[in-house]
Amino acid sequence: MSKNLRMAAAAALAFSFTTAGAVDPGWYVEGGLGYSKLNDSDATQETFGPGQPGQPGQPGQGGSGFLVIPGLINLFPTGPGGGGQGGAGGAGGFGNSQNFEIEYDDGAFGSLSLGYAWEGGFRSELQLRYSENDLDMINNNMGGSTDAEGDITSTALMANAWFDFNPDGNWHPYVGGGLGAAEIELDAGGGAADDTVLAAQLGAGIEFDLTDTLALGLGYRFFKADDPEFEATDPATGNTQRTDVDYEQHSAMLSLRYVFAPAALTDSDGDGVPDVDDKCPNTPSGAPVDADGCPLDSDGDGVPDYADKCPNTPSGVPVDDTGCPLDSDGDGVPDYKDDCPNTPKGTQVNASGCPLVVDSDGDGVPDDRDKCPDTPPGQPVTTDGCAVGQSTVLQGVKFEFNSARLTPNAEQILIGVAETLKDSPGFNVEVAGHTDSIGSDSYNLELSQERTESAVEFLVGQGIDRSRMVARGYGESQPVAPNVNPDGSDNPEGRARNRRVELKVVGQR
Repeated sequence: MSKNLRMAAAAALAFSFTTAGAVDPGWYVEGGLGYSKLNDSDATQETFGPGQPGQPGQPGQGGSGFLVIPGLINLFPTGPGGGGQGGAGGAGGFGNSQNFEIEYDDGAFGSLSLGYAWEGGFRSELQLRYSENDLDMINNNMGGSTDAEGDITSTALMANAWFDFNPDGNWHPYVGGGLGAAEIELDAGGGAADDTVLAAQLGAGIEFDLTDTLALGLGYRFFKADDPEFEATDPATGNTQRTDVDYEQHSAMLSLRYVFAPAALTDSDGDGVPDVDDKCPNTPSGAPVDADGCPLDSDGDGVPDYADKCPNTPSGVPVDDTGCPLDSDGDGVPDYKDDCPNTPKGTQVNASGCPLVVDSDGDGVPDDRDKCPDTPPGQPVTTDGCAVGQSTVLQGVKFEFNSARLTPNAEQILIGVAETLKDSPGFNVEVAGHTDSIGSDSYNLELSQERTESAVEFLVGQGIDRSRMVARGYGESQPVAPNVNPDGSDNPEGRARNRRVELKVVGQR
């Protein structure tokens, strides 16, 4: 083969491996050809027939028995049978039975199947299969042997069930089996006999899907027929033989399966992607999806386009449930553009999210950055305007449900807190955690302590000296709003306010 031809063949093979898709479910036909091997067969044969009548008052002569394969008469004599009773001449007796072994040559195997492949990998089919093996040697139980001329064939109609593993992939192993009826025919020396018996088979193999409708397979089958019984009569002697043999066959086959009537694949959510390929099977009706059946998210913010009210959010910007950039201080300027992200509620701001420069308490920190705008005159303050004894709620520092794990947004806020602490090295602080009243007092106290420790650990990771901070959980003991309304009904707004983390200035270094 020339170099160019080898390259072209390799390219074609590579193309088939990379472009083949899983075979569609539906009606199919499959043909297979292969090699078969029959196990050596233990056989039992009885030969019987008329003998010679005896003289009056003398027993008759028993009929001679022979080991007889159809068409192979008188291979091994088995001895005369017993005589009849005396009198006018007894009838002849019966020959003896003989056990022997048949050896077979390897042969050919072929099959043709009509079946239906269901979604999920299950296949059911009817199969017509045929095999032929030549006879090789016959050995009797007295040590004699002879070459045998002839063959044994099986023609079977089988009902099979197979299961394909990895049915959505290009490669899929399979296992299964079937039951049916087989006609076994023994043809030897010009004579023939047959028997129809129950048959069963087990099989396994692997298939490669060449296209959506064509699959190439390599498989193994073990086929067993219920012991067939052959009967034949020697016209020269009138003797009749009955032969029982074993029939167990192993075969290896190469198969080709073609789906001629593909079935429509189930698409439960109607997004155009079949359930077997759909990684998001419950997509809302009408939502645009990708090749995996998952809703498109054009700006990559984690909110699908069909639910995204701000579809062009810049990459990496934290968003809320509607896909819009977070605005933690509610000043109308999203956090990623807000130079003053903690502006008090209601403060008028400019395009950068910062209020007009006003210092209401005269502590040297403009109101747009002052977390404690009512500091008494003359008190030293942190860079965000808080003196010893004052505290501020860290808005937006939240945790995952029933957990001490910080949310990504909380981590962004704590990064800002760390910068404030770095810029205010002369102050020590307390990180205080509070919960609402849902759950037991002890559980809420433990949870709030774990959450404050989680926040302190994060600040330490940002370079803040641990000795400057103390973590303290107060549980539900210090609510700032009612957890329930006067009529006993739940107050979700009050509970939300009570679930908070505070930063309190507790001393100067």
